[in-house]
Amino acid sequence: MAGLIHSRPCAVYTSNGREWISTAIVDAAVAEPGTEVTVLWGEPDGGAAKSSVETHVQLPIRAIVVPSPHSDRAREHYSPYAFAAA
Repeated sequence: MAGLIHSRPCAVYTSNGREWISTAIVDAAVAEPGTEVTVLWGEPDGGAAKSSVETHVQLPIRAIVVPSPHSDRAREHYSPYAFAAA
């Protein structure tokens, strides 16, 4: 396993890109854009105890590492300081 999906919601569908995207924490050794990885999707123990969250199991899924921000337009045209590491 190369990483763990780490966002709420765990995944979103982007109609602009026609793809599912998630934020994940991955090992530095596989963080190069274009690398195919397997990440663990979902929360442990069936998910949150909230009645609004469906019970689910964690699943390994294949993913491709992409740079952040995901959008080419944001990467190319937004201020470079907007995404600088703190």
